[in-house]
Amino acid sequence: MSEQLNFNNVKIFSIDLTTTDDCNFNCSYCFEHGFFNKNYFNDSELFIKKADELLNSFFFKSNYNLLGIGFWGGEPTLNETLIKTVVEYYSNDDRVKFFIYSNGSNIEPYIEILEKYKKITLCGHPKLCIQMSYDGMPIQDICRKTKDNKLTSNLVRNNIILLGDKEIPYVTKSTVILEAFKYLPEARRDLLDIVERYKDKNFFSSTNYFPTIDYYHLNDYTKEEIEQYYKELHQSLIEISRDEIEFYKKNKRFFFAWFNPNSAICCAGKDMICIHWDGNIFKCHGSVYENNSGEHFISNLNDKNFINQIINSNQVHSQDFGYEPKQCKNCVATFCLKCNSVKFNESKKESYIEKWRDYTDQPRLCKFYKLNGKIVLATKELLNL
Repeated sequence: MSEQLNFNNVKIFSIDLTTTDDCNFNCSYCFEHGFFNKNYFNDSELFIKKADELLNSFFFKSNYNLLGIGFWGGEPTLNETLIKTVVEYYSNDDRVKFFIYSNGSNIEPYIEILEKYKKITLCGHPKLCIQMSYDGMPIQDICRKTKDNKLTSNLVRNNIILLGDKEIPYVTKSTVILEAFKYLPEARRDLLDIVERYKDKNFFSSTNYFPTIDYYHLNDYTKEEIEQYYKELHQSLIEISRDEIEFYKKNKRFFFAWFNPNSAICCAGKDMICIHWDGNIFKCHGSVYENNSGEHFISNLNDKNFINQIINSNQVHSQDFGYEPKQCKNCVATFCLKCNSVKFNESKKESYIEKWRDYTDQPRLCKFYKLNGKIVLATKELLNL
C-alpha cells in the first residue's frame, strides 16, 4: 500500500454487516424499535465469498484502498462466531479493516481478539476498532437500560476504561434526546474524565465528547416542547462554552465536538452499503428500518450481479456528490450532521436524489444546530480565534 496514504486521504468502501437484529438493551430512542427479533446472519462463507468478489473487482481496485467491514446490529457482539470468523479470515489482508458497533455490554468475549490486533494499523486506521455507545451520565441511565430495566452506566463505563487500560483502539458514540439537553454539561464532564485518563498514552481512542441529537423522533414533540428544550439547550451550551474556553486555553482545541466545524456529507449508497441479516443489501443501516426501505434496496448476497448493482448505486450517488442547498452554505451552524435516509423519509420532493439530499426538511434540527453555531461564534470571539 502506498506510503503516501494516511488516515485522511485513504479511500475506503464500507460494508455494515447486520450480524443480528437481537439486542439486550432497550434504549428509549432506538430507531430499530419494532424490528428486534432473534434473527442472526450465520453464513460467513457466503459473506466472505462476496467480500472477496468485491475486493478483486475492477470497481474496488480502481476506486478504493481499503474495505471497512462494520459489524452492526441489534447488538452485533451477540453473534460472536460470525465476527471472529470474518476477522480471522482477513487477519493478514492489509486491504481490510474492521469496526464493531456495540452498546458496550458484551466486551469480555472479545478482549483476546481486540488485543491481538490492537497494534496493527492500515494507513493510520486501526485494523480492528470498537465503538462503545455511551451517552455520559446521567443521560446513559435515563435512556439506555437493559430489557429487564436495569441501569447500564457502570457496566459500559467500566468496559470503556477496561479497553483504555489495555490500550485497545476504541471510540465512544453518544446520543442525546431533547429531554436530556439540560444534562449535556454533566455528561460532557463524565466523558472528559474518561478521556483524560489516557491523554498521555499513544493509541487510537476518543478524544472528545460527540453526542448526536435524536433526529428520528423530532416530529413527536409539540411546538411548545421544542421551545422549552431550545431554552434548555441554550443554557447548557452557555455552561459548556465556559468549560470549553478553559479547556481550549490548556489544550489548544475543543473537547465538545459541536464546537468543531463538521458538516460532512454522508457517503451512504456511494461508498457504503449495509447487508441485512437476510442477505438483502441497502444503502446504509438507517435505510433498512424506514417504511420506504424498498426504495433503498440495492441487491442481495445471492445475486450473481451484486457487484453491478453496487456500481449502479455508486453512480447514482456520485452525481453532484457534496451538493448543499444555498441555505446550508450560508448557515450559521458550522456543526451539522445529516442523515440522508431520514431526510428522504421527511422530504416532499419528487425525485429520489432530491429527496435523499433534502437537507433543510428538518427545520427543528436546524434550529438546534443554528443555536449551537451562535454559541460557538461567541466562544471563538472570546478566545480571539
